[in-house]
Amino acid sequence: MPLMPETLRALITGGRMLQVKKGQIFQTTDQESRVFYLRSGYVKRYLIKSDGSLGVQNIYGEGDVFPITFAYRYLLDINLNNDNETYYYEAMEKSIMFYIKATDLVAATEKDPLLYKDLFIVSGNRLRADIHHLENMTLPIVYKRLCHMLLHFAQDYGVKIKEGTKIPLTLTQQDLADFLNATRETVSIAMTKLKQQKIVLDKRNLIIISVEKLTAEIYE
Repeated sequence: MPLMPETLRALITGGRMLQVKKGQIFQTTDQESRVFYLRSGYVKRYLIKSDGSLGVQNIYGEGDVFPITFAYRYLLDINLNNDNETYYYEAMEKSIMFYIKATDLVAATEKDPLLYKDLFIVSGNRLRADIHHLENMTLPIVYKRLCHMLLHFAQDYGVKIKEGTKIPLTLTQQDLADFLNATRETVSIAMTKLKQQKIVLDKRNLIIISVEKLTAEIYE
């Protein structure tokens, strides 16, 4: 779980609570800017590509704050995203979150400049995830990219159980394909290989039997 500064958490949880169902789109980049703290559940940020498929940019889990680009735009007048694409925020399962308006955060930072430190920590969490995503794109084949992505989920959100490390987010093969910008068939072949090598157990949730073996599949 990402590090969440207490002062920023308290500020956002003092705002409005929002409960969303699986598959519900609750925010787009065309709407009024709001900053969310995800207390439980998972959310994906994506755009719809010209062929109708999804281009998943980020997945947020418990403890994440998003979006963070607004902080640069509203507080520092730096626009990190210059394209005109509309991005959607959709719950991947039943989720509970809190939010405040971006303008309320600006007002809070004016009263308490130490909030900049909290935002710096949150930005670091997101930068770490983005660097991982860039690393993933450099891997040569979908099989290695799948291993790399599953390792990220296991490290950030995994729960230790008897069989190994459970990824609490329910991921379909189409979800994995959307995130990797690959076909579902290619992901299915890669997942079958992982199961045959007894690295991954596919039940209701994916279970990483051996994180060490999964890591070796990425870099060997």
